[in-house]
Amino acid sequence: MLTSIIVLGTMAAAAPWISRALGRFAGPLFALVAGGIFLWFTSSFAAVTQEGGAISEATAWLPSFGVDLAFRLDGLSLLFAMLITGIGSLILLYASDYLKDHHLRHRFFAFLIAFMTAMLGVVTADNLVLLFVFWELTSMTSFLLIGFDHDKEESRKSAVQALLVTGLGGLVLLAGVFLLGIAAGNAAGVQGGLWRLSEVLEVEGLTEQPLFLGAMICLLGGAFTKSAQFPFHFWLPNAMAAPTPVSAYLHSSTMVKAGVYLVMRLNPAFDDSLAWSWTLAGFGATTMVVGAVLAARETYFKKVLAYSTVSSLGIMVMFTGVSGEIGAEAAVGYLLAHALFKACLFLIAGSTTHATGSKDIETLGGLRRAMPLTAAAALIGGLSMAGAPPLLGFVGKELLLKATTHPPESFILWKKAVVLTGMVTVSAVLTVMVSVLVGWRPFFAKPKQGEPAEAHALSWRMVTPPVVLALLTLVGPLVPRFFAAPLIEGGMASLGHPAEYPIKIALWDLMFPFAKFSAAFALSIGALFVGTWLYLIRARWRPTLQKTLALINPISPLTNYDRVLKGTLAFGRWQTKVVQSGKLSRYVTAIVLTTVGLSAWALIRSGDPIQGYENSGRTFLDVTLLVLMAIGAVASTRYRSRLAAIASLGVVGYCVAVIFVVLGVPDIAMTQFSIETLTVIIFVLVIYALPRFNVYSGGGRRIFDAGIALAFGATVTVLVLTAQGNSTLATATQAGLTPISQTLGELSYVEAFGKNVVNVILVDFRGMDTMGEITVLGIAAIGIFTLLKLRPESQTAGTAPLPRLTESPADTKSRSMPNWMEAEQ
Repeated sequence: MLTSIIVLGTMAAAAPWISRALGRFAGPLFALVAGGIFLWFTSSFAAVTQEGGAISEATAWLPSFGVDLAFRLDGLSLLFAMLITGIGSLILLYASDYLKDHHLRHRFFAFLIAFMTAMLGVVTADNLVLLFVFWELTSMTSFLLIGFDHDKEESRKSAVQALLVTGLGGLVLLAGVFLLGIAAGNAAGVQGGLWRLSEVLEVEGLTEQPLFLGAMICLLGGAFTKSAQFPFHFWLPNAMAAPTPVSAYLHSSTMVKAGVYLVMRLNPAFDDSLAWSWTLAGFGATTMVVGAVLAARETYFKKVLAYSTVSSLGIMVMFTGVSGEIGAEAAVGYLLAHALFKACLFLIAGSTTHATGSKDIETLGGLRRAMPLTAAAALIGGLSMAGAPPLLGFVGKELLLKATTHPPESFILWKKAVVLTGMVTVSAVLTVMVSVLVGWRPFFAKPKQGEPAEAHALSWRMVTPPVVLALLTLVGPLVPRFFAAPLIEGGMASLGHPAEYPIKIALWDLMFPFAKFSAAFALSIGALFVGTWLYLIRARWRPTLQKTLALINPISPLTNYDRVLKGTLAFGRWQTKVVQSGKLSRYVTAIVLTTVGLSAWALIRSGDPIQGYENSGRTFLDVTLLVLMAIGAVASTRYRSRLAAIASLGVVGYCVAVIFVVLGVPDIAMTQFSIETLTVIIFVLVIYALPRFNVYSGGGRRIFDAGIALAFGATVTVLVLTAQGNSTLATATQAGLTPISQTLGELSYVEAFGKNVVNVILVDFRGMDTMGEITVLGIAAIGIFTLLKLRPESQTAGTAPLPRLTESPADTKSRSMPNWMEAEQ
């Protein structure tokens, strides 16, 4: 598993160069590599789908923190991994032709493969911290993909919206991860927390821990934002600003299902909590209905599919909450069916827009003659989405209705079961209506203008992926043991419900409905007829629906998001104006007063802070140096010449260096001498030519500043005396604690192999801090370089513009997007 992630990550990093070198052959090559990883997961099919079967591997990462690169492949992980790599390979093949004329196609492959890598890490990670790392990588890579056409305001806005919503959810998830690890450690009696996910899920009494409720809320916050549950559903349809391959991949098997994966993974350990089950069922059911209603009002191809995806995600979350074998069966079965038909339909949406230049379904029609294979795939995908027999979507819908008509007695009362069944039925009816709209209307209905839209032929790379997905959704129920049944059985076993997948019962109901009639079958068939009827009369009820939704719009989640965002930006502008005024004196005053206040509070609470300090051992040299430092400091405030003030400050710095020499630390003394000399030289060169000092502040302000300076000096003096006193050291020794200075001295050579303790502290013990400082300086340097290169041409007259390093000469021929891509956006 780690090898697969490394291979994909390396390919993502090298994708731009490979794409430039191989041209139109790069996409098929990327698809072959992803397909090879898919085949590796397929080779683990037999071992993993057995009851309780799992493949685990771990590599040391941060052993001192108990964090390792731990991966685990069980039935649920295998299902997701096969969808990610299998559908991902088809998406890469499709994108190789779909974006062949886009001048940024090279970086697109890098973004998409990096996204695939992150998602594969999420579903296979067996360490909570590692899972969070990959979780955040999916948010960052999806931001790059959604905002791929960054020259468009809509793309940038949608990308930022997705990043803000899912990024905020990621921060909440981080808190949940730590709360869960600590709670699991407390329940298992493990000091420092339990971070291996498979071990966390086996802990007894986890839901009885005091931290469980907080962990549950935070984990669900992360999952709900990622999987677009109400009221966070609005970002997902807006993400349609991304190119179609991104939409197909993001909606079918990757990012939006990350939250579904998380709640499914945690459900075996959490399902004995009614708060967990009711929260999942409530939010899931609401999302299901809201998504279906919003999908019914749309006419743009990708918008319709996006809102139907929101509804489907609600279905999966809801039935994960309906605990028990039936709920797990419905959630896993529908997840597989949805991934296949939704990816198929999204790719067909892109093919239709690519061929006709139009994205409005109501204006299309009669495309079956120009696109026969695509039309057949659309019909199969639409029927599967509608839940028509004998497709995999029919089986998924049967399982959903079966779960709602037979809920666990311990979870829900009869009246509430009726409500749940009614909500599922309404959603199923509207889904059928949407399915007819996207699967039938563009290809088999008459066009609105009377003549079919002109459509050009598509290459095999754009035709093959949706056809393959359509065939899989057809073969799934007809030959259940080929792939569908074992995958769903393995997923159910991972959820703690090993059972036979009832595909034969579903087909028996199909073939002999009167011999074995059920309420689920009746609702399923009824939804097909009512949904088709709603499609036929959609012109009558759609205006009413639009008006009703317009009335709700002022209080909709999207409107509230815009309000919160505008309010946050307004508050930011206000605090920038007030706090970050641009006046250095205010910044220094605020920092110094905060330091003095906090330090004084701590010193006062400690009682006698300088207890144990002994004023002895002072030599004439010590006193002389202190007097010279005091004279230099006072003189620097009195001189009106900049050069004299710099010289006075230099005296203070050199005196400090001499003190280091006296104390026996020559390396620090040499550092101080070097820094002080360099500082004085730079100051002299920079400000020597500036005018003399002027007094801009009044007497009251200068008195105030003097008071702050004296307070700060007194605070630092007391802190130094406290540090030199032996009361703290004596107290620590009595308590059996070792001073940090002694510890660092003992470990400097043993662990870091360095005899200079100061150097060891900077390079090893504070290595991350030092690296952070270097990183900040590097980023600042890059920013300065960028600003210099982006100066207006009038400021760089006479210099030739630098070539774009991210484009090859062939890319500069055409920077504009094709008409069909403009239409899609």
